[in-house]
Parts: sequence; C-alpha cells; structure tokens
Amino acid sequence: MLLTLGSRWILGCAAALMAAVVAGAGCASCVQPPRDPVCRDHIFYCALMAKVEKNPRDPTLRFDLGCRLEDSNLWEDALSEFKHVAELDAGHALAHFRAARVAERLMQSDETVAHCQAFIDRVRGETLREETQWCIGRLRQLKNQ
Repeated sequence: MLLTLGSRWILGCAAALMAAVVAGAGCASCVQPPRDPVCRDHIFYCALMAKVEKNPRDPTLRFDLGCRLEDSNLWEDALSEFKHVAELDAGHALAHFRAARVAERLMQSDETVAHCQAFIDRVRGETLREETQWCIGRLRQLKNQ
C-alpha cells in the first residue's frame, strides 16, 4: 500500500475490497456477511483507501480519510492525514480545525495551538462560527496554562 497507517484493521483492505466486488461474498478480512454494519463500514473504508492510493494528492479524498480515521479513534493516523491535507491545500481551514481537535485528544498542546491559529487565519467572515469559537476557546485556555 502507498499509505502507511498504524492500524491492523487496515491490513485487510485489499481482501475486503475484492470481496465487495464478488456478488454475495462477505468481507474477506472480517468474515462477516456484507449486510453487517461493521463489515459494510470496513468495505467503505477500503474503497476510500483505494481511491486515495490512486489519487494521493487529492486533498478532498485525504480529508475524508482523516475524518474516517478520527471517527475510528485512530488519532495519530488522523492527525497525519489532516496535516497532509494542509500541505496539499494551504487554504483548507477545516483540515487545520480537525487537526487541532485530534491534537488536543493526543494532548499535544503545541500542535493544538498551531492548528487552531492556522484555522483562524484561514476562516473568513461568519463561516464556521462554532469551529472558530472552539479554537478561540482552546487558544485562550492553552495560553493561560
């Protein structure tokens, strides 16, 4: 695989994707019927990974991958993806916001501050008000420590 991610769950993606192509087959890596929500989620994730591998410089796909990793509590991997999105698209404010949120969960104060500030610098007008307030609150809290 082009991507290196820390989860063993990801290792079965190629097999799961192949199983999804075969009509009526279950997920090859988790051996559950495709109607099972966990298996469907895994197959969806694997399909996304395949798209990212084909288009590794697509910030939208990588952002979606980062969100999927964050939702799966794979914090380090999610943070890595959000940073990568920010490198690919300097104006991608939400990548910085999500990176700040994940960095806070990882108790990486410097990363949280840097990504909150980068997010605020990129947000214009009244858009993303809740996210902006979250970042402002975190900046105040972390600067007072």
